[in-house]
Amino acid sequence: MENNIKHFLIRELTGSLTALIITDDGIDSKIKDYLNAIFKEVNYINNSHNDIISFYKENKIDFIFIDISFKNVHSFSIVKAIKQINQNQSIIAMSNVRNEELLLKTIRHNIVDFLLKPISIVDIKDSIIRCTQCANTKEINSLSIEDSINYLMENYFTDIQLINHYKGVPIIRDAKLIDITENLVSIRVNDIQMYALKQLQHSIISSVYLSEEIYATVKDIDFKKNIAIFDKFDLIGSYINHRKQVRLIPESQFSVTLQGNSVKMDYDVINVSLNHILLKVKKEQHPLEINNKYNIKIHFKTPSYLSRYANEDSSISTVCIATDIFEFEGFSKVLLYFELDSNENNLFQNYIQNRKRELVEEFKKNISQ
Repeated sequence: MENNIKHFLIRELTGSLTALIITDDGIDSKIKDYLNAIFKEVNYINNSHNDIISFYKENKIDFIFIDISFKNVHSFSIVKAIKQINQNQSIIAMSNVRNEELLLKTIRHNIVDFLLKPISIVDIKDSIIRCTQCANTKEINSLSIEDSINYLMENYFTDIQLINHYKGVPIIRDAKLIDITENLVSIRVNDIQMYALKQLQHSIISSVYLSEEIYATVKDIDFKKNIAIFDKFDLIGSYINHRKQVRLIPESQFSVTLQGNSVKMDYDVINVSLNHILLKVKKEQHPLEINNKYNIKIHFKTPSYLSRYANEDSSISTVCIATDIFEFEGFSKVLLYFELDSNENNLFQNYIQNRKRELVEEFKKNISQ
């Protein structure tokens, strides 16, 4: 059963559009192949400021991807010159660094999206969808799940990914569409994913040629042929696999304390990464606002191999920003972004890595039973 998420082919958005890639750092061949497959025309340029602007004036460009760490020229001067020609031009920034100063600069220059390197095809797909939907320039026909899978089969785009998570640890493996018959979809998967499917009884089907992921329920598994058969489907929006860092369910002793706007409270922690924490808070206790800064103190157990004492208590204090708030009935989820200095970053990274190892071992133990 499908929900009201609009589902469509990426080429529906981009098939008649042109793209310009401005970088001197090179583009991965797989990303090039993907861009060439979805856009009408793609141009790559790494010339001087004047040459880039001249090219832009002489050609119709719908999407611009620009490396704002561009070494040969000042990339923001290019953005400014392009915006003077066409203030509505969709520009997507790429960079191998991300900090508050740089993000604010992209906002001031009216750049519509920001991609942190290394960039994946999924990053590009999501960015194109966000930018096109913001522009609202074209009415897109919604596609049924069955039609979208048939499209992939008919156009030989059968290489997909199956995505599961075990308490935040991603289990993402390449897979291949084999057949679709009477609402049954057969997919060839590898051994690890087979056991994940056996335990979880569902997966996410992801293709870079479709706008959304497909939640699929397992009907049967053929372990001899490494084929899983799915029979119930639903659409979901942008999924957890798009994150560049895992967000793990922490152990029970993990907690955070927030201070800001004269409020000091403890919250339920849903998951945690090296620079994000997702909190669950009751609506009547909800003092947080998007883009506001708060002082945060993170409490956790230091891995025993880093301390003379097993599971020694540790804490880190820093400033965070509430980047997203998701409203649900009776509660909200709040995503916090923060940065740490070198020493604290190393300590917290060791905690994250150790927690991931614990969960991987837990998963291995479960699938062996």
